Amino acid sequence: MTSAGDVLLRKEIIAVLGKKLRAEDRESAEVDSVHVDNDDAKNALVKLVLNMSLVPKTEQTARYVATFLVPKFMQSVMFSAWTVKSLDSAHTELLKLIQNYTVETLRSTREMPSIHPKPMPSNGYTLPLGQKVHDQIEKREQFVRGQVYGGWFKSLFAEESFDSFTGEYQLARLLNTSPGIVWWHRLHPQNQAFVFYNAKDRYFPDFVAMDVNGVHWIIEGKSERGRDDAQVQAKRKAAEALVRRLVAEDVYADQLWGYLIAYEQDTARADSWEDLKAFASPVNNAL
Repeated sequence: MTSAGDVLLRKEIIAVLGKKLRAEDRESAEVDSVHVDNDDAKNALVKLVLNMSLVPKTEQTARYVATFLVPKFMQSVMFSAWTVKSLDSAHTELLKLIQNYTVETLRSTREMPSIHPKPMPSNGYTLPLGQKVHDQIEKREQFVRGQVYGGWFKSLFAEESFDSFTGEYQLARLLNTSPGIVWWHRLHPQNQAFVFYNAKDRYFPDFVAMDVNGVHWIIEGKSERGRDDAQVQAKRKAAEALVRRLVAEDVYADQLWGYLIAYEQDTARADSWEDLKAFASPVNNAL
């Protein structure tokens, strides 16, 4: 995409006694292209996308294009000021991107999962007779799977249980003590908060949290084996697609969402939520 100025083609008018006037080419000159305000450029690009025959004409699509797709595209350009020429170049590039994306998506998509909001927190649960809430622990050897631990002051519930020490318990401690986190919530299978990663298989994320920037995060704690595991990567791809789709959903219109996989080693070496994000390279729909 180009932001170069326009070219002024110049000719010299030659007058010869007794002959007609004629024009001869002379060296062209580069001149500044006409400036276009950012808002006008955005509106023009939004209109371009929505007028494409490949793009569905729905309110959700219009919201996604206007609030995420076009602003994200405009952030990726290498220049700061828009002109008539750069806008024309952007038209061409954006048209090509959407056409290519649509073709590839139609080739690979067999089903489009629907989105069903789940209220939080749930009603909680009652401990079986004889069980108690335990103090927090420091070592793996002290951890008991499914045992309830207390003292989670940033959790929506002060008492929680976990399935693993390094993958979940330590991640909960990081979320609980990090200044970058406002609240977090441990998701259990009974909450029925799941994501389909193919036509028949689904998975249940471990946590949802909100950070100080107002972004809600779907978080999974994983072992190191997951880095090269095809199933884990399929889950990641499905969650990333979900995060992008939430921009267009009415229920989530004013919310920001992201997805992060916290591998055990990343959690262990992170001192804060910001550290973990730097290690994990998460995705979110915030601009």
